[in-house]
Amino acid sequence: PRAQRSSGGAHGSPLLMAAPTSVLSASAQIVASVPLANMSSTGLPSVMTNTASPRLLIGVVLAISANLVISIGLNVQKFVHNRNEAKPESERQPFTQSPLWWVGLSGTVFGEGGNFLAF
Repeated sequence: PRAQRSSGGAHGSPLLMAAPTSVLSASAQIVASVPLANMSSTGLPSVMTNTASPRLLIGVVLAISANLVISIGLNVQKFVHNRNEAKPESERQPFTQSPLWWVGLSGTVFGEGGNFLAF
């Protein structure tokens, strides 16, 4: 089916007056396919059904802890870079030769792993 068009605007350009019925029927099918048991009081699909679950608490604590480990790891790496940059040019070494930089990288990697497990 074709949408109705009318002339309008300053230069007589056509304006779309109605959406095609195929779009409307597709939207109706999507809405009808959402089970009512998963609907919240707002009429939107419910994402979480059991907020008292111990798994939720474990996930939240793990996510917060993992992000803290990531922040510390990145700050350790930045500290190594800044310390190396403050040295005279002749005394600088590649950051990968600093054990402290590897500690920071390990913290970042393990923190990201914790984030993956949390979510």
